[in-house]
Amino acid sequence: LLNFQRMLERGRYTNRLDLSGVGFHELTVPDDMWPDLVMLNVDRNYVSQLPAKLQESVHLVELRCASNQLVKLPTTLGCLESVQLLDVRNNVLQSLPDSFAL
Repeated sequence: LLNFQRMLERGRYTNRLDLSGVGFHELTVPDDMWPDLVMLNVDRNYVSQLPAKLQESVHLVELRCASNQLVKLPTTLGCLESVQLLDVRNNVLQSLPDSFAL
């Protein structure tokens, strides 16, 4: 728990939140952190879905969620225009949202 609190504090200071390998089954990020995030790394957890609050991350440039249990991505993810890197390798994705269409 103390380590998680340190990760959150560092994330608040840098707007870069690295929660990789923590062992989460559900992604829990304080609501007030979403709008300012520029990087979110949740690689190597057991997350099966990304929260709807992700759509508030309008400054998000990098989203790493490789090696989880993701079945689908939020439909709004493709609308986050600032995302330059999206890593969803090693999940169980069945399709991509229509918002990813070019």
